[in-house]
This record gives sequence, C-alpha cells and structure tokens, in this order.
Amino acid sequence: MQPLQIICSDDQLIDAAKACSQLLSIPILSSPSEDSYLCFKEGEITFISPQQLSFQHSFNNNNFERRAQAQNQHLLKAFKDKKKPIRHILDATAGWCRDSFILANNNFQVTATEQSALLYFLVQFSLNNYLKTNSLNLELQHSNAFDLLTLSKTSFQAIYLDPMFPNSHNQAKNKKEIQVLQHVTKNIEIETLFELALKKATQRVVVKRPLQSDYLAQLKPHFQYKGKTIRFDIYQQFN
Repeated sequence: MQPLQIICSDDQLIDAAKACSQLLSIPILSSPSEDSYLCFKEGEITFISPQQLSFQHSFNNNNFERRAQAQNQHLLKAFKDKKKPIRHILDATAGWCRDSFILANNNFQVTATEQSALLYFLVQFSLNNYLKTNSLNLELQHSNAFDLLTLSKTSFQAIYLDPMFPNSHNQAKNKKEIQVLQHVTKNIEIETLFELALKKATQRVVVKRPLQSDYLAQLKPHFQYKGKTIRFDIYQQFN
C-alpha cells in the first residue's frame, strides 16, 4: 500500500480518526502532504490520492441503491437452491462489500472477510452509519480468508469469490472504487483460495467473472448466470 496519512477537521470524528491511526499505524496531520490521505470531514471519510482521485464509500447512497437493484437479479439467483435453501454465505473477497450488502438485504446471513486493514476500516465505518437507522444481517471481519476457512469451526453453505483482475475489468478500470482498490489492496492467490473454498463450502461456490473471461483455474462450472458484462459461475457440491 502507498504511504497514507489522516486529516481530520471534524471534532465528532476525532475518535474515529484516532482509531484509524492506531489500526493502520499512520499519522494524523494538520494539513495534507504529497501522499494519499484520508479526510475525516462532515461526518464522512474520503480517500484522496496524490493524483486527486477521491472516493467516499457509503451504503446510505441513492445511486448505490439503484445500482444494487439493477444488478442483484443474477447475484441472488446464484445463491438460490430450491432443494436446500442457502442461508449462510461467506464472502471471502469482501472489497467494498457491495454484493454482501445486497445479499444481506435479501435475507441471507453474510460473513464478509477483508484482509486490508484500510478497506476494512472504511467499510466498517460505512456499515456502522447504515446500521444506525437500518438492520442488516452482515458481519464484516478483518481477517485473512485462508486463515478463516482453515481455522474456523463455522460451516458455510456457500462461499463467494469476486476476484479483482485489472487486465480483464476493462470497463471497470475507470470506476473510482476499482482504482482505489488498486491503491489499497494486494493481490491474493485467488486460485489457491478457490481450491480451498471448493473443499470447505457445503453446498456451492459462486465466482463472479467478467463475461468473456476464462474459467477460474480453468475449471468449468456446473452452471452459470450471465448478465451484460459479468457472469456468475456456480460450482455445486454433491456430497
């Protein structure tokens, strides 16, 4: 991750800024330098890069809600099992937690794991704000998905993987949220995580892919749901 600092001009967010500083081991400054920084202001946190890329994450956002409604059809289908309904999902690549949010808003119990401390803090902050006036069955954990799947005694009916492939997401490259993800996260060994997920999920593994991309690990899914730009590959367990 690139060097990062905190600028806080909101007295009501000073405790959050201090918590962020401690979690990430980064300084709180009175004015920004040439590095990326988090701006705590007017009740929100904004990520700002030296190139003036700025992004503010929020679940209380009309644009996000409209987009969620438009995109959720195939996502929800991917987790529907008429014979044995799926209730508990692990999102092993949480990112901004947008798909987890959609699933949790549609009566799934979702555990989302994110290994980036910065990303975890930003999403948890947004989630806490949302939960002040709403209810949601979504738990966000700051953890490594490999460790969680290996050590946890919790059984997950379904595991969701949404790997970020910059070379494949040509259209997504221009989205601020994707650019910020590239600033603050590291690539994970997605094929190794995929193999582990196939061993741990009791009912299915769902992988989100660009529509024209290859199968993950060259493994053909049992079935798919396709949208205009993305698809969901479903790997069913037949235990």
